[in-house]
Amino acid sequence: LKDVVADYVQLQKRGVNYAARCPFHNEKTPSFFVSPARQVWRCFGCGEGGDHFTFIEKIEGVEFAEALRMLASKSGVEIRRQDPKIRSEKSRSLEINELAAKYFNAQLNSKNGQKIKEYLTGRGINVKSIDNFQIGYAPHNGRLLIKFLTERGYEPHEIEKAGLSFALRKSGEHVCRFRGRIIFPIFNAHGDIVGFGGRILTDELAKKLKKEVPQDTGKYINTPQTHIYDKSNILYGLHLAKMPIRKRDAAVVVEGYTDAILAHQEGCDNVVAASGTALTEGQLNLLGRFSKNLFTAFDMDIAGDTATKRGIDLAQNLGYNIKVVTLPNGKDPAEVIQKDPQIWKQQLEKAQNVVEFYYNGALAKYDVASAEGKRQIGATLAPVIASISSRIEQAHWVQKLANNLKVSQDDVWEEVRKARMKETPQNNGTSPERAISQLTRKELLVQQILLAFLQMPEMFEQIRDEEVLTDVDVFECLRDIYNQEKKQFNIQKLQQNERMLIDQLLLEAEVHNRTYTHKDLAYLLSEYKKILLNGELRSIGEQIHINESEGKSEENVALLLSFQKKAEKLSQLNYEDAAKETDKN
Repeated sequence: LKDVVADYVQLQKRGVNYAARCPFHNEKTPSFFVSPARQVWRCFGCGEGGDHFTFIEKIEGVEFAEALRMLASKSGVEIRRQDPKIRSEKSRSLEINELAAKYFNAQLNSKNGQKIKEYLTGRGINVKSIDNFQIGYAPHNGRLLIKFLTERGYEPHEIEKAGLSFALRKSGEHVCRFRGRIIFPIFNAHGDIVGFGGRILTDELAKKLKKEVPQDTGKYINTPQTHIYDKSNILYGLHLAKMPIRKRDAAVVVEGYTDAILAHQEGCDNVVAASGTALTEGQLNLLGRFSKNLFTAFDMDIAGDTATKRGIDLAQNLGYNIKVVTLPNGKDPAEVIQKDPQIWKQQLEKAQNVVEFYYNGALAKYDVASAEGKRQIGATLAPVIASISSRIEQAHWVQKLANNLKVSQDDVWEEVRKARMKETPQNNGTSPERAISQLTRKELLVQQILLAFLQMPEMFEQIRDEEVLTDVDVFECLRDIYNQEKKQFNIQKLQQNERMLIDQLLLEAEVHNRTYTHKDLAYLLSEYKKILLNGELRSIGEQIHINESEGKSEENVALLLSFQKKAEKLSQLNYEDAAKETDKN
């Protein structure tokens, strides 16, 4: 389990267990733990937990069958594709995309494909990179790929579901979405092909192929949103870059496919492409599994509410250390690398801290001596400073800006406060530090009572027949595994799901050094009884109201008697708890 989780997050040894920042919610202090001994993981911040399969299912967003295939692949075990147990819809779509990628790549061996390959090498992409990134070519005839896939047992509607085709309006015939384009397969972090990007042919290349370039279409088209492809949660090249990112503890984010490919080609294997300049929260959460140090090589504008700047602000709020790579004459990384790879590497080394980049840019762009210039500098930098997570770092830049503008620090802090207030509505009042547990109070009490019983088996024997313990299946299971002679539980007899829950609870107690006393258990049981009684009182009250509205008041006599008895029980519990509290004081 530790090795599986370590592919996605940076684990640190904590005694016999391992800790990390949870990959399922934003946090700065690790609350995600892995127990090699128990083979379970649990986050004490958001309440998620499980085993190998549940971890892969959640982090990859796949079903059990696909998680099984992924884990088998990691272990070097081959699962036959014909096995119906593992052929989920997602598996079928991934198979279709894998075959399509091979088909597109094979087209480079055709007569027209050779001209495509010459074009790619002319852009600086060598043969090894073409193979590593499985670049291909989609013929102009949109029916060829459909024929290729249907001959291999895939239905047209399945090909469309994978994002590769669409049906013509008049005939209903399915044709390939990508026609007459250079194809870049898009991989998820695990290395599965989940989509494609298709670049239109240049006029010169189209002329060599004796084809026409359509004028009513974009330079690039991509796979639409599908059940296996979500652009906002994908970083191009991450399947190759994730281990180098972890090793170097830094990720370089560029804009386009060729930027990433040429960077990898020159040994910068920790580079990924955002396929645009706006980094999303999903992409940042993905990167955060491997490193919190981020280099951006976008065309950065210091002014305005641009998509690029919003992405950078989001990264700062999520605790990233960000540096900006500035390239000469506004060129993109691919152009710089193709001309001189050393310039690219030098600029990486000279990358500026993002706040320093904005700061120097603002002071260079506006007149620091005029009132209007000072206002513009303040308007540009206040949101940048506001997005810094460290108060000490904020204070450094506030002091520096106040000195440069020859104004008081209080004035700068006021502008920072206003900028922060503008951002607050977007956060909906929630803190990224800690996710709200998905468990209800009743469920939390059940887990705490269960853990108390595991620590004090003798107490379970004393109250095992209480009516309150018949409400939850897991308490029934405890009866089945309780050894009265040894006064202990035989956990090995539990079903897998129940055993997994208990292992997670024991891990939590171990990490937090939590031990329950008899008084703790009495309090937990009392609170649990109150929740059950309140629930029963609500149900009876609702039924009484229904009966009255339907003219069945005579049926309420027994209900009112039951309501009174349960209300008295609840009142007695509250009285006993109040008395205990008085004795304590």
